[in-house]
Amino acid sequence: MKKVINIISIVTFMFFNSCKGQKKENAIITNNKAQATITKSGVYYYTPGLKEMDSLKKVMGEKNFYVIADDNNTYFSEISQKLSNNLIKLKSRNVYFANENFNLNINSLKNNWGIVKYIKGNKPVIYSFIDYNLLLNDRNENGDPLKNNDLVRVENTSLFVNQKEYKGLIINKMSLITSLEIVDKRCFVLTYEYNGSSTKMKQVYSFTFKDDAVYLTSKEILKYSKEGFLSNKVYLKNYKLINQLYSDLEDIGSSLHDSFTKNNSFAFTNLYDSFYKKIGILNFTVTNDDKFIEAPVNDDKYIQDIKIIDTDKLNDVAYYLEQSGAYKESIFFLNKIINDNPERGVAWLNLADAQWGDNKKKDAKLSYQKYIHLMKIQNKDIKKVPQRVYERIK
Repeated sequence: MKKVINIISIVTFMFFNSCKGQKKENAIITNNKAQATITKSGVYYYTPGLKEMDSLKKVMGEKNFYVIADDNNTYFSEISQKLSNNLIKLKSRNVYFANENFNLNINSLKNNWGIVKYIKGNKPVIYSFIDYNLLLNDRNENGDPLKNNDLVRVENTSLFVNQKEYKGLIINKMSLITSLEIVDKRCFVLTYEYNGSSTKMKQVYSFTFKDDAVYLTSKEILKYSKEGFLSNKVYLKNYKLINQLYSDLEDIGSSLHDSFTKNNSFAFTNLYDSFYKKIGILNFTVTNDDKFIEAPVNDDKYIQDIKIIDTDKLNDVAYYLEQSGAYKESIFFLNKIINDNPERGVAWLNLADAQWGDNKKKDAKLSYQKYIHLMKIQNKDIKKVPQRVYERIK
């Protein structure tokens, strides 16, 4: 039954997108029996035809074919949404770009599903659906690179991310001040500083934006008083920012209690997963005073080491960080896990995915290859290797 459903899904996908792109394509492509001629700029795409599908199923097996087809269907859907359906279907396997006198044979390309981006006056650029979807994560609707100040800003009590408003998250009054810090093109931090009592407190919320969604990846609670210093950090699982208010975020981790440390000692942070299970301790080279004043401390050079308490749960945290786009922090944890246990195959896979997302593709390919090697020598079922692994090591 699953195979039948997949066949219907893929055929429907091909028919729907062929119809959707047909009108635009006919306006700028002159078709003959063997060739399509393109004269205008655009984003074109191609998928296997029925004959190509039959051939692929014989070569890679039906099960693997449907896994790949489903993945590409998902990527195509995301691309289509980001480009507001401004995609043009290539109906011929032979394409001629008249302005450049350039011929393209789709059958000669390594990707069976792909994007052909063409700007008049330049040769077309070919992408897999996976790579083009990643590229669009850093572009606006016009295809121009996004700037940080275009993505994240604060206005009155609202946070704006990529022009979407999240109300009730910004508080500025005498006892509570909110500050925004943009870490890089994907990550930003909101810090709430409390000054209304003898115990000073900061709450540091780390966010990422990926695929038009904003994720809260972690919350760190710092307290500073005559008793000493306290730092607890909670990592969230798939926590999307939708319509939460500041009060909703404030509740996260409020039940955690740990003893204060002396002010003159070097700082450390207790790490917890979303179920408040302690998974590790980060030790810093800066003092408690400095860490509280400078929070958030985003530079890895200030981290002395990490003590892992629960490897499995830390690996899970690294995985969810990668899924939400917090690639650098995910890579940091996974490198530590692998350093302690280099034969842990799933950590190599998660590391490779995070490196790929962070655009470190050479490193990612090596990590994917290490993962495949471990699967083989540990007599694991090689069929369970995700198809994206093979596509990305080509």
